[in-house]
Amino acid sequence: MAAAAQDCTGTYGRRMTLRQIEILTPDDYAEREVGSIEPDWTPGLLGTHTLNSAGNLAVIDGCCRRCKYW
Repeated sequence: MAAAAQDCTGTYGRRMTLRQIEILTPDDYAEREVGSIEPDWTPGLLGTHTLNSAGNLAVIDGCCRRCKYW
């Protein structure tokens, strides 16, 4: 089983870590990091915030600064 988690080191929602869930029982839990998604997949990103999927569709969002007057 896999999961994604926010890594807020330095700032909220800076990057996503991809986690492999190794143990999931009512009494025990263990996971390990198997990768990450850095905010470098498009110019100007400050963070990679959320990863969701359903079937063959995956959606990811990021955050950046925008001038509110534009």
